[in-house]
Amino acid sequence: MFVKGGVYVKNNPFIPYKKGNLVIIDGRVDEKVIKFLEKLNIKVIKTVKCEDVHEAIAYHPDIVLHPINYKTLIVAPNVFEYYEEKFFGTGIELIRGEKQLVRDYPGDIAYNVGRV
Repeated sequence: MFVKGGVYVKNNPFIPYKKGNLVIIDGRVDEKVIKFLEKLNIKVIKTVKCEDVHEAIAYHPDIVLHPINYKTLIVAPNVFEYYEEKFFGTGIELIRGEKQLVRDYPGDIAYNVGRV
C-alpha cells in the first residue's frame, strides 16, 4: 500500500497488502516446503521447466511470469498452457506474452523485468 492524496492505494504487486493465499514456487522445491505452505492454507503452484532457456534458470518463476497487478500475470508463450491450467479458478487473469523465450541472453529475460 502507498498513500496517494491521503488515500491508501493497493496496486503495487511487489508489496503485499494482506496475507497471501497463493505462491508460485520453483518446481524443484522439496516436498516438505510444499506441505508447510499448504498447512498455512496457501495454494502452491510449482513452476514447470522452461525447456527453451538455460538449465540454471529453467524453473525460475520470474523468468516466465511477470505480475501486472494482484490479479494479472503476463506469461511467456513457451509455458502458457501449463499456467493456464494451474491458475484456472483462482481469479487471476493470465495474458499470453508475445515474446517467445530463447536460450541465450537477452532472449531469455523478456519477462524478468524490474518496474519502478
